[in-house]
Amino acid sequence: MKVNIGPYLSWWGPYQIADLLRHFGVNDDRRHRIGERLSKTWVNTVCEWIHKKRKRTIKIRIDAYDSWSADSTLALIAAPLLEQLKATNHGIPGRLIECDEFDREKTRFYNEVIGRDYVADSKTYEQDEKDRLRCEEIWNEIQDEIIFALRELNNDDGETQFYSKDFGMNVGEDRGVTFRGEIDREGLTAYHNRINNGLVLFGRYFRNLWD
Repeated sequence: MKVNIGPYLSWWGPYQIADLLRHFGVNDDRRHRIGERLSKTWVNTVCEWIHKKRKRTIKIRIDAYDSWSADSTLALIAAPLLEQLKATNHGIPGRLIECDEFDREKTRFYNEVIGRDYVADSKTYEQDEKDRLRCEEIWNEIQDEIIFALRELNNDDGETQFYSKDFGMNVGEDRGVTFRGEIDREGLTAYHNRINNGLVLFGRYFRNLWD
């Protein structure tokens, strides 16, 4: 795989051009008036023509081995991307505004994930602030669960924590196979359920993964 994705294209129009005059001490009001005048001239037409000609750099080559285990390949890319997003994001999904969709336990039980997708009516400032802080905590936890799931998809040693130290396989002369040691099957099941839960949350909040 080889991926080269450039930054998003910035719009340059009459107002952006006029805003450059701030370097020469032109105040905000005057810059706005100049931009407004330019927007009614050929300058705006030229800016639109140039913008349509510009293309964002997107070059992606997928090799056969990338799709042999596509879930693993996608997880390798998505995990660090979402870690960066979590460190820099400034908002939360609209459906979490009411803060009653999730609690700390339900985030680990994807079959209980339910909720409303509309924004609640405005409350008092104190209640809004309290809800906002709780929503941010929940959103951070949801992101952590998604990142955990993606990271563990490529963790070859993830299951070994549930095996006893003496766990292994014995092969007899008759080619019979026996196992020694113990497996924490309850812990192993919970581990895989948590991964599955994180992947479901990934899909549910996929369109909210922006800064």
